[in-house]
Amino acid sequence: MSTVKRLKPRLTAILFRLQFEEQLNNIKPDVVSVMAACEELRKSTTFSQLLQIILLVGNYMNAGSRNAKAFGFSISYLCKLRDTKTTDLKQTLLHFLADVCQEQYPDVLTFPDELIHVEKASRVSAETLQKNLAQMGCALKTLDKDLETFPPPQSDRDMFVEKMTISFTTANHCQSNLKLEMMHNNMEKQYSDLGSYFVFDPRKISVEEFFGDLNNFKNMFQQAVKENAKRRESEEKIKRAKLAKEKADREKEEKQKRSQQLDLNAGQSICGRGVGQSVCGRGVGQGARGSGCPWERSGSGLTKNIVFSAVRSWCTKQSQRCKKLS
Repeated sequence: MSTVKRLKPRLTAILFRLQFEEQLNNIKPDVVSVMAACEELRKSTTFSQLLQIILLVGNYMNAGSRNAKAFGFSISYLCKLRDTKTTDLKQTLLHFLADVCQEQYPDVLTFPDELIHVEKASRVSAETLQKNLAQMGCALKTLDKDLETFPPPQSDRDMFVEKMTISFTTANHCQSNLKLEMMHNNMEKQYSDLGSYFVFDPRKISVEEFFGDLNNFKNMFQQAVKENAKRRESEEKIKRAKLAKEKADREKEEKQKRSQQLDLNAGQSICGRGVGQSVCGRGVGQGARGSGCPWERSGSGLTKNIVFSAVRSWCTKQSQRCKKLS
């Protein structure tokens, strides 16, 4: 090993060649994700409509204050909608907006489906991308310079320059890196245009921060929709249980009233008959034969207590009549 000239540059070049494809495949998806997310945001009609609804609600709530009649708001405020709560602290402004969209603008609820690359873009660090691209470009330039200035081989077995030159020429490493740099430049331009569209400074708000706020809002909005659905289901169950209880109470009350009315009618009927009549409306002699016995009226709606009372009253009257006759 000690006899190999320029060992460190050789090893560095070999390592770079082995890692080039891996680095390329790590950077390219991040660039594509940010570009796709920028395009999705510009083209999403449902998200644009949601922002209009939020602005309308905000202006209504701020009527009469210095923040009234605003023309727009920062995307970073989307995540703060959850901080504004109702007086009973059971709901937030985000839940209210989700309810409004559910009832009046149901299409808006599908906006997450139009922003599928936002989550991936939220994990992209533009600073890291720039650093990795710069390192790759610097490594390629260093390798190209080393291959040009490498001393002639002292042995036929030393084929480092030849192999490395063929490898990089055949694999088009320089062209691949150049293409990736062009994609990165296009990504930066799209993000800058997005800053103009949403009125923010792309130099102060990073890609990771911007799409991170959007992704958090998207997740919170979806969670609010689920919580609203769960709350409505719970309220519906309580409402059904309340209606069922009220119905049962009404039926019970009506049943009691009917029973009381029957008892009252039966009592009035018994008290209103003459001395010589039985409970069943027959004469004294008929009652003794059993056809006029009050027990036979037990199926006509008279309760047991009334029947017993009627029997006692009938027996008393018959006894008194017999005494008078005797």
